[in-house]
Amino acid sequence: MLAVAVAVGAALCYGLASALQQHAAARAPTAESLRIGLLARLVRRPLWLAGGAADLAGFALQFAALSRGGLVVVQPILVLSLLFALPIGARLGASRDREERARIAAPVPAARPGASGPRAAAELEREPPVPASPASPTSRWRNLVAGVALCAGVAVFLAAAAPSNGAGELPLAEWLAVLGGCGALVLVLALGGRRVGGRLGPVLLSTAAGILYALAAALTKATGTLLGEGLLRAIESWELVALVVVGASALLVSQSAFQAGSLELSLPSMTVANPIVSILLGTLAFGEHLATAPLAVVGEVLGLAALSVGVFALARSPAARVATHGG
Repeated sequence: MLAVAVAVGAALCYGLASALQQHAAARAPTAESLRIGLLARLVRRPLWLAGGAADLAGFALQFAALSRGGLVVVQPILVLSLLFALPIGARLGASRDREERARIAAPVPAARPGASGPRAAAELEREPPVPASPASPTSRWRNLVAGVALCAGVAVFLAAAAPSNGAGELPLAEWLAVLGGCGALVLVLALGGRRVGGRLGPVLLSTAAGILYALAAALTKATGTLLGEGLLRAIESWELVALVVVGASALLVSQSAFQAGSLELSLPSMTVANPIVSILLGTLAFGEHLATAPLAVVGEVLGLAALSVGVFALARSPAARVATHGG
């Protein structure tokens, strides 16, 4: 239960980080996608740095959760970050929209003294209309249903799977297979996302980021196991070096996904890819056991399906559009 509570705290921090970093990255030039220059530009933005601090807090909590629970338990819970990211992002987007409208309206000259007629009325009415709020009763109900589906999906999957912790470390040969397989898939998705652009580009980039975050979680679990053997053992390990490299790569690819498209496009595939790949790594590589009785398998599949439906429904809500476009 402690691992679950800590993982929920990590989801909150990651949701805050996603909203802040997407808000900052969306204004970066598209030519800097998948380039170090993108991070160099973003680190000069206070809002992005605040998101980075939230990211570090989320990682610390995730590290603690993985030290007490398996990948199959912790990673699906992190999907709840979407429940926190969207309302925070919507508030930031609405604020950006007000700033843009104020900037557009500022140069409008006041009507000349004594002016009258249609021209004067036009001068006074040039301020753009305020759009309808996305928080309509219908939207709220849809968001509520999607949020319930997401939470229920996580709960049903964990209850049906009844996962065990498994091993904390892998032999080198298995690590090479995991790193090689995930790395090849990430490379294809990331380069494809950068090349195709449009609406598909952010989806491919964010899927690659989700795989990298799952791989980073596996390395985090391994590093935590080594830390239990002593601080020096963990510091001298190649797993820690790999964690830094994979984590930095995940950061670059995720920011490229945020910069390439809206939360509606970038966040769902990243959010879903992470737990699914983590479940595969946990069961196939780390030996974390899932219940295999027919009824349990049905519950696991239904839980993951409800989780995915909730994620994509929330990401297509008006709140997600406001989070990205500001109205």
